[in-house]
Formats: sequence, C-alpha cells, structure tokens
Amino acid sequence: MEKAIHQTGKVSKPSINVLIADDFPIIRTRLKQILEYESDIQITCEAGDGDEVLKCIHNFPIDVIVADLYMPNKNGFDLLKHLKETDNRIPVIVISALATSSSVKKALACGAKAFINKENAPEELAITIRNIFNSL
Repeated sequence: MEKAIHQTGKVSKPSINVLIADDFPIIRTRLKQILEYESDIQITCEAGDGDEVLKCIHNFPIDVIVADLYMPNKNGFDLLKHLKETDNRIPVIVISALATSSSVKKALACGAKAFINKENAPEELAITIRNIFNSL
C-alpha cells in the first residue's frame, strides 16, 4: 500500500486541526470534500492506518482525530487503547460503515468521544468535530 501519511493544506488562521485516518484513499478524499468548505476546520494530516496516525500526532498539531475502526496494522480499537495507555488526550471520533451496537460500545469504552456511521458523515461530521473540540 502506498504511504498515505502527509501534511495537507496550510494552517494560517485559528482552526480545528483534524487528522483523517482511513485505509481507503477514496474515503479520506470524500471526508476532506465534506469538510473543505468549513472555515474553522483544517485537515492537517491524513493516515492510512493506526501506525501512521501515531506518526502524524508526533509531527503535526492535531486537535481532533477522525479514524476508521477497521484499518491495517493498528486498527481503530488498538489505536484508541494506545492513546489511552500513553495518556494522549487528543479526542477521537470513530467513523465506520460497520456501526453495530457492539462496535459502538467497544469504541466508546476504549476512549472514543463519538461514533459516526459513514452513511451519516455528510450531515454529522463537522458538527461532531466542533462539539468535541469545544468541549475540551
């Protein structure tokens, strides 16, 4: 798989710096399209798996992580557990097409601040990012 980690855009004004993590580039592109007209939200980094998320949070200013649950290497559950164990306080919004009640409960128990079904992302993503960021 081609490395997905890279910085995107410029951060020149106060904004919410968001990291998008999904193993499918087309999903990352769609999530960026959903958020591109939000003046207060900046996509600062993208990652294709949980290991790349960890590289991003060490190299870029990240306020909120939007992460898929089912990624290679370190999946969303492993990522949440790692962030909790290392006392990293960047809030994580889990986004998944497989929103079963057990996966939602497990993600929240592992430390996710919110869970969004991918089908609802266009309506809910920006609002959820703002709500999570403003509750910090």
